[in-house]
Amino acid sequence: MKNVIKIAALVLVSISLAFTGIDKKVVVLDVGHGGKDTGAMIDGVNEKDINLAIAQKIKELNTNSQVEIILTRTTDEFISLDERAKKINDAKPDYVISLHTNSSKDEHQSGTEIYYTLKNMHAEKSKQLAIDISAGFTEGEVSIKHADFYLLKKVNSPMLLVELGYLSNPIEKAALVDKASQLAFAQSILKLMD
Repeated sequence: MKNVIKIAALVLVSISLAFTGIDKKVVVLDVGHGGKDTGAMIDGVNEKDINLAIAQKIKELNTNSQVEIILTRTTDEFISLDERAKKINDAKPDYVISLHTNSSKDEHQSGTEIYYTLKNMHAEKSKQLAIDISAGFTEGEVSIKHADFYLLKKVNSPMLLVELGYLSNPIEKAALVDKASQLAFAQSILKLMD
């Protein structure tokens, strides 16, 4: 009788675990730049601050208990690329999105750019992730490109580097600093995580 009760208890635990979704998705948001590394800086607006604001909004908006979002930084601190790569690899995420904003000498240059590398064992998954996330951006031009940025090569998970827009473009800069637009960027990226 005790064995029957034990087996019944194990079956109930197994069923409850099956319905609670034990396989939680882990997503790392690499918050580009920070501390002494401001990233692009135009008219007193720092890329590092925009990246952090949008990353924090994504994390705050996440209501899916099956998605855990980890930020590489939560404050204005400098973290080296090696430290970022180690932190990301230690988390063993399902995928990684590195948030950035762009800059150019040509103030008319615009658009969202999504980068992945072919020098990563997850190149095909990264490419599909780029296609999926590009569909979430409904405003402006979105392009998918290859690049061999350090983190793209060093991270052992599917990974993208997303340049949300150009700080050097007055129209895009206005959107990047606007709280409502930052919320829209966050919602576009969050859709991918469900």
